[in-house]
Amino acid sequence: MKLYNTYHEIMSFYSIKQRQNIDPIYVNAKRNINKVKMVLYQTLSRPNNTKKRLIDFSSGVGGDTFKYKFYSSVLALDIAENSKYESHYRRSQIEGKNNKSQITTKIEFIQADTSKDLTKSDAYPIKGEFDGFISKIMEKKVKFDVATSNMSLTHYMSPMTKLQQLIDNMSVFLKQNGMVFVTSFSMKPILNLISWDYMPSNTVFIKVGDPQSWLFKIKVDDIKDKDIDKLSSVHVSSYFEWINGIDGKPFDEDIPNMDIVSRQFEENKYTRVKLSTVFKNYKGDSPFMGDIYNSLKESNNYGEMAKMSQTALRYMNLVEVHIYKKGPERPL
Repeated sequence: MKLYNTYHEIMSFYSIKQRQNIDPIYVNAKRNINKVKMVLYQTLSRPNNTKKRLIDFSSGVGGDTFKYKFYSSVLALDIAENSKYESHYRRSQIEGKNNKSQITTKIEFIQADTSKDLTKSDAYPIKGEFDGFISKIMEKKVKFDVATSNMSLTHYMSPMTKLQQLIDNMSVFLKQNGMVFVTSFSMKPILNLISWDYMPSNTVFIKVGDPQSWLFKIKVDDIKDKDIDKLSSVHVSSYFEWINGIDGKPFDEDIPNMDIVSRQFEENKYTRVKLSTVFKNYKGDSPFMGDIYNSLKESNNYGEMAKMSQTALRYMNLVEVHIYKKGPERPL
């Protein structure tokens, strides 16, 4: 059975070949997370029944391309060199499977470092993309209705100035009262799984799955005490281990404290939006993916949703969803 060295690899198994090799638990969790994201994309596109523009600050290799269909136009940004080409390929694959999957949305995939100032050319490795597209939308003062950054905040936490720059970029390109939604693995629920009796060794084995599934191993650096509220993020070396004992090289990540992320948005005149105001008949206001999915499933307002295993629920409840509304508009 194939090992995925990081949770990002587990969350990013796009090809059919990878889907055939991955544990059903991850397939279950991935599909359920995608269902919640689909509802988010669709719901935030609806107000006022106007054609809305979306800007995606971490589009990756196009995993959300099909979800872009609810918008008139999309600017999809990602730092990885191959993202643009993979995204185009993924779109062609989606449309090639079924004519009913034709995506009429105008999508522009551009390579960009969104932790840098997007109004300057040095954020774009391909100079022609800045001169040929970005500078033109800036001249025309094009603004977007919705912004998103999915499963990517780990790249903005060290140093925190990167997160501030991401928020600055959102503020520049979003309309007043524009909406932002972010999803991310969250520091607190992961650290809450730790038995602190093992500290200060800092090497932690966390059992998330059932006996037949997997362990989540992390090595936590520089935690001196249990007061995790003060940490903006925690640096971990993480990988998943299958029950047969195969493991892989750890991958270093900075998992964000989503409370600190929320505070950073609020300091920049964003208002945290209650999920119950976005999801129809959402019971409670838990930000965790598993809880959201269960509530949507029970309310039966969003179509058929598959039964979720307890292992998938535990895994999904390591992921938070936040929605923010932008305050006063900032000039280009």
